[in-house]
Amino acid sequence: MELGRDRVPQPPPVSPRRPATGLRARLRLAGVTLIVAAVPVTLAAWLVASALGGHERDRADARLTAALRVARNDVAVRLREAERDARRLAATPAVQRAILRRDRRAAQAALRHVPMAVLRASHDVLASGPQGDRLVRSVDVVGPRGRIAGRVGVAVPLGAALVAQLQSHAAVALLLSRGNRIVAGPFAVGEWARLPGTSPAAVEIGGRRYRAAGLALPGGHRIVAAIPSPEVEAAAAARARDVALAALATLLTILILAEAFVPIIRRRRRPEDEEEPLELLGAALAVSHDRAALLPIILETAVEATGALGGVLFEGGEEVARAGQVPSSGEPLMLRLARENGDAAEVALYPPAAGFSRAERRRAEWFAAQASIAVENAQKQAVSAFEAVTDPLTGLANRRRFMAQLASEAGRSARSGRPVAVIAADLDDFKQVNDRFGHEAGDDVLRAFARVLRGAVREVDVAARLGGEEFAVLLPETDAEGAEVIAGRLRERLEQLTLAAPDGRPLSVTASFGYASAPPVARVEDLPAAADEALYRAKRGGKNQIAGVAR
Repeated sequence: MELGRDRVPQPPPVSPRRPATGLRARLRLAGVTLIVAAVPVTLAAWLVASALGGHERDRADARLTAALRVARNDVAVRLREAERDARRLAATPAVQRAILRRDRRAAQAALRHVPMAVLRASHDVLASGPQGDRLVRSVDVVGPRGRIAGRVGVAVPLGAALVAQLQSHAAVALLLSRGNRIVAGPFAVGEWARLPGTSPAAVEIGGRRYRAAGLALPGGHRIVAAIPSPEVEAAAAARARDVALAALATLLTILILAEAFVPIIRRRRRPEDEEEPLELLGAALAVSHDRAALLPIILETAVEATGALGGVLFEGGEEVARAGQVPSSGEPLMLRLARENGDAAEVALYPPAAGFSRAERRRAEWFAAQASIAVENAQKQAVSAFEAVTDPLTGLANRRRFMAQLASEAGRSARSGRPVAVIAADLDDFKQVNDRFGHEAGDDVLRAFARVLRGAVREVDVAARLGGEEFAVLLPETDAEGAEVIAGRLRERLEQLTLAAPDGRPLSVTASFGYASAPPVARVEDLPAAADEALYRAKRGGKNQIAGVAR
């Protein structure tokens, strides 16, 4: 028997490596999904949280501006009353005789009726009320030959009593200073602090940090409004935390959807369609913070997950998305994507010829519940982003959005050379509305003026409430002549508007307007200050008027 060559043992055949299954595959899918989802969701949350932090500072600045505006009006009223009292006292024959005769006893007697009066004959003080920090409004006393024989003044004392009265109308802390030394207020009197100017800034008073702004008074005095910085930072942190939690909830919901449905979709697909659901899921993750874009993705994923022929998504009774083949007849499976406010979107899934199995129906219902959470979280993020640039009382743009749009228009104007205009508006005697009818009536007036603004400007214009009763309108591609026409239209419409006071009586309000355009203003960024300056010229001219920067 012939012996053959020794056989060399062969290694056993290596079977092709099978894809990981079970827990390891599910963990791998979860990890990939988490990485893909984290980037857009985290970026969106960070952007919104940053906007909210700036929004809280803007809200604090608006509170400071409103408090100082009220304080300025209060001081102006007191000075007008002091000047009126001085004129009335100077017209009294007894006072005139006392000054002409330089009779100190008779002059002193006049102080019984007006304790804060100051009577002078030439340079001699005949009688004077309490000394100290004060503002004096004086009028001349004319002698028999037409010469000025003396002056009668009435003082407005600057001290703790004035600050306490101003504080009763303010929602922030107020102090009175002379230079950088505190004169009165809820701080250590006599303490020195580097106090801010008219623009809000971060300062330190008594070892604590504040957000503060000042109002200059004659004689080197200032009224300073202050809000503790930790209060502003805490509000910003709370709003940022809410946004972060909403983003986290969205991320977890998407992870659950991916974990539950991608394996199911894979089992139902043909090999050549292996990558399609992952692409759909990736698209859903990329737009998860955009509710309008998320709804069609949810519909497509629902069709894939249930094996439906096609589907239609309805919102408010109207079709907003369609996927697959939608037959002209047949009873669809209806799914509701519920929302907290009671409104809901509906998904109609059309079954294949064999219909939906019981497991597919359960899967569709579970999917609808999870998709509802994702839609609701996307809606919350959209609301938070909207609130960050919107005034909550009037629905107009807030100061932050107005300034951002102004910067954008500045760049566009620099490239194209087209004009840009700004209108500044301020309600006349608004404090009297609050004092007489209450803050709810004042809020109604602010909302009514906001409706006037929205009804009189174009869609490209930006109407904003900057704080208190201060408003502004940004007018792209508008020159000074166009701004003047729009300001006049706003003034007339508000003047013709009649509201109802709480007691049922008609309530009419007016506003003063200032406008400026670039050109002639050299820089678009300077338009708000120029329009504000024109506004105060309109105020000084008698209110319910418009004024503009000279062309």
